[in-house]
Amino acid sequence: MRKQFTVKERNQWEGETFNYVVDLTEDEAKEVAEKCKQFGNGTLSIKQTDYSDEEIKKMNDASLNCYMDFIARYELKDLKTWSEFGDCFYKGVGLDKK
Repeated sequence: MRKQFTVKERNQWEGETFNYVVDLTEDEAKEVAEKCKQFGNGTLSIKQTDYSDEEIKKMNDASLNCYMDFIARYELKDLKTWSEFGDCFYKGVGLDKK
């Protein structure tokens, strides 16, 4: 069963925080957490969430981010291909925006 998780990235290059909302199984969430520790570029964390589209819009409207949305829904690409820092959520790489 898929649940909503949010990966939070404090991006060192842009100086902004990005939140990637993805639907994952428990196993995928564990694998994402492991890969974030292994390949992450910056500060990454993952937690289960239940944001509505309205809440996501309100958070973006209140954000001062310039480079990317503060928070957005994404679809996860193949986890098996992640092998570098850039493949692990950095600027949304490894994801498809919904």
